Amino acid sequence: MRAIHLGHLGVQRSLSRARENVYWYGMNKDITDHVEKCQTCQCHQKDKPEEPILIHKIPHRPWQIVASDICQVERVNYLVIADSYSGYFDFSVLPNITTASVIKCLKSWFAVHGVPETLMCDEGTQLISREIKKFAEDWNFSIHTSSPHHKRSNGLAERYVQEAKLLLRNCVADKSDIQLALLNQRNTPRGNLGSPVQRLMGRRTKSTLFVEEKLLKPQLIKNVPSKLRERRNLEKQYADRGTKTTATSFHWSASALASRGADPPQS
Repeated sequence: MRAIHLGHLGVQRSLSRARENVYWYGMNKDITDHVEKCQTCQCHQKDKPEEPILIHKIPHRPWQIVASDICQVERVNYLVIADSYSGYFDFSVLPNITTASVIKCLKSWFAVHGVPETLMCDEGTQLISREIKKFAEDWNFSIHTSSPHHKRSNGLAERYVQEAKLLLRNCVADKSDIQLALLNQRNTPRGNLGSPVQRLMGRRTKSTLFVEEKLLKPQLIKNVPSKLRERRNLEKQYADRGTKTTATSFHWSASALASRGADPPQS
């Protein structure tokens, strides 16, 4: 049960993680009860959205479009990066919030996963500086910044910053292994899209939870772009409940999104 709930996954994700690897009688009820009684999970919940999510261009391959943002947890600054295609995210401690530290982290990730076509970010000083623009030119990728009047226009970074902060807070609260929690989160299936690590690397990665040898062999997830579009439209419907579209945010979505090839929000 502890292995399944590593990283404090919610009920549905914990069930998905378990169903792929193990079975016992009454498993669904046991896991649901375990997650719902987790005090750490009850103390740290995701922030509720204030404005509608904007759906950006759907990538056709891993690490084509990534998003990055800076967040702070327990007075420690982190740089978060997320891949739009796979849902795979990572974070790194920033010794300081200078442009040099941000570029160093980005270079490290790009050296492992490759250089993206597009880096999406907000208009934070470190992410729109002259040094960042020079870095983008030298490494041959473009930077798209979100609207300062609509904080959820960088919805990809916004979403995974929330996930990263939640994971970090939970792990700090119960003094659990952050990297082990990340490993579990990345191997958790997302419906018919497989897990984030499967979409990014074409394979599952071995964790502390038992997994059959054949499941660790490479296996590509098919039709990811179309499945992503369908899933994001559905997620938008749920996420936008109780939100309010402002005149400013609608103006931004109508102009900027059209120029970026993204889908406009539905009225």
